[in-house]
Amino acid sequence: GRLCVLKVLCSFLHQNTQYLVQFLCQKHFYRMSDTMDNVEIEGEKWGFPLKEIYRLALKFYKEKLGKAVYISYEDNLKLVAFTQQTTHGPLDPDKTPPIGVLDVIGRDRRLAWQQLGDIGRGQAMQGFIDLLDRLCPTFKPYAEAIRKDKEEKLKQAEQDQQLERERQALEQLQLEEQKRIDDEKNKAEQQKRQLQNVRVPTHEGGSCLFWEFATDSYDIGFGVYFEWGKTNTSEVSVHISESDDEDDLGEDEEDLDSSDIATVDDLESGPLQTIVPSSMQNKPPISIIVPIYRRDCQNEVYAGSHVYPGEGVYLLKFDNSYSLWRSKTLYYRVFYTR
Repeated sequence: GRLCVLKVLCSFLHQNTQYLVQFLCQKHFYRMSDTMDNVEIEGEKWGFPLKEIYRLALKFYKEKLGKAVYISYEDNLKLVAFTQQTTHGPLDPDKTPPIGVLDVIGRDRRLAWQQLGDIGRGQAMQGFIDLLDRLCPTFKPYAEAIRKDKEEKLKQAEQDQQLERERQALEQLQLEEQKRIDDEKNKAEQQKRQLQNVRVPTHEGGSCLFWEFATDSYDIGFGVYFEWGKTNTSEVSVHISESDDEDDLGEDEEDLDSSDIATVDDLESGPLQTIVPSSMQNKPPISIIVPIYRRDCQNEVYAGSHVYPGEGVYLLKFDNSYSLWRSKTLYYRVFYTR
């Protein structure tokens, strides 16, 4: 007797559940002609890709069911059917395990799944989202809050990246500026100590040396020395350096005693002081013909001459050591006469 009553009850529930599920499916299912592109667009209305909003809806459903929201038995069947269709695709009776006689809920879920037919995975996800949104008014604010939080985090991340790029760019500019300043200092220091020596050997057929020079905008130091001794070349050469042994003569002149100074008689020019410091005893002696002074050669051409005192090399010295920040453009000419 009890078995007959149970069979009648199961038959009744089965018939009514089938009717309700069929009604809901007809009301909320998507047309089979809908494309996946249309479904994706529907998902983007939430501000998320379809798969992401589906995962969010499924999480909300599992967390809130029976707590913050109440969903009827029939609606639960439909939601579960959508998840089954999304996960496994259309129902295939040959691949699903049989349902027990007393498993009423399992039978109802199987029937609801079967009613979905061959709708695609995207349509099933969209159906789950739309039905949950209709049944749970709190889902939309929940999704909106998560979307805004995500946008804020993305915005903050972009701002942080922009600040990092600006910081790196500023550091690069500072490094470049520091390098430029260091280069300017080095250049200025080099210009400060720069000395240009024009070596003009005496010519076998000459008797007098002439020189002319000028600069563009600023004055420059100039002097003429004479290095005694025979030379193997008659070519004029230019040597640019920060300092050399010859440059130290001016600094050492006050420290020289009478043993370091020799006199060379020049019949036309008179006696010349020949400075021979102790540190240069093994080098050719050098005489100061014209001491190094600043010349206002930016205003007019500075010219001069000197009769050969003997055989050797004239040293025309252009000195920029007093000018810390300014480099000079120099124009000069040297020649001899018989």
